[in-house]
Amino acid sequence: MKPLVSLLSLAFAVASYGAVDLPAWAKDASVSPSPATISEIVTGAHTDLVVLDGGYDIGLRNGMVLQVALDAQASARLLVAEASAESAVALILELPEGHTLSSGHKASPSVIRL
Repeated sequence: MKPLVSLLSLAFAVASYGAVDLPAWAKDASVSPSPATISEIVTGAHTDLVVLDGGYDIGLRNGMVLQVALDAQASARLLVAEASAESAVALILELPEGHTLSSGHKASPSVIRL
């Protein structure tokens, strides 16, 4: 719970006082903005799974939300369900109508900009 409290404190500080120095945990190099490549889509009875090339090695963590740019205006959102050292499996949270995900698409961590 402490990181959530820290995030809320940071957001309040930015809103109240303008730019602030980021705390050490926010600068942690273990969480990288490196994109993961979709290696395959596994079709299931109830949901499809997205297999990603890249896991802990590029900074992916369980619960992380990723964004996949599909064209200039549309993007999909994925939720990392399970990450390992070099791969991850994600659920599709949002996929615009008329669009599809395929091997080779890049999935980047969604970032909240303050």
